[in-house]
Amino acid sequence: MKQHGFTLIELAIVLTIIALFINIGSHSYSFLINKIRVQSDTRNLLMMLRMTRLYAITHKTTSVLCPSNDNKICIKDWKQPLIQFNDVNKNNKRDDDEIIQNRFEAFKGNDLIIDYPRTQVRFNEQGIANFYNGTFSYCLDEVVKGIVISRIGRIRFAQDLDGDNIPDVNSSTPVFCK
Repeated sequence: MKQHGFTLIELAIVLTIIALFINIGSHSYSFLINKIRVQSDTRNLLMMLRMTRLYAITHKTTSVLCPSNDNKICIKDWKQPLIQFNDVNKNNKRDDDEIIQNRFEAFKGNDLIIDYPRTQVRFNEQGIANFYNGTFSYCLDEVVKGIVISRIGRIRFAQDLDGDNIPDVNSSTPVFCK
């Protein structure tokens, strides 16, 4: 009597092929997840900056966006929760009588780097950043993005100007992560 079924070798080959497809699929899946995360995070950061500038202009005040663990002191770790407040007395810090206009959640992930040269971004009544201009560097694995704030308050994504797949602040300065 002939038995129907798979031999051990046939089963091992099928399982190897399945494992190979799963492995290839998981790399593609993680790449897709990271791509979506980068787009979401950078668009959220851009929105927060634009909201802060718009608030300064519409309310004719100095509006500040900064990371803070205690809702009072601005720190330089831009992955922490962000607060937006009006610096009424323009003393470069949040006082008890200055109301927080917006709170934003912290950016998640140990593999994420967000760098900015200052502890806060400030826009005056005309929406000008003055000496709080600079470039946000956002880096996740091999992906690098940049958000540029000009001195006059213009906020934009950095673009790849030289074709090397790295965004540039200008024709001679690429966005980089420390």
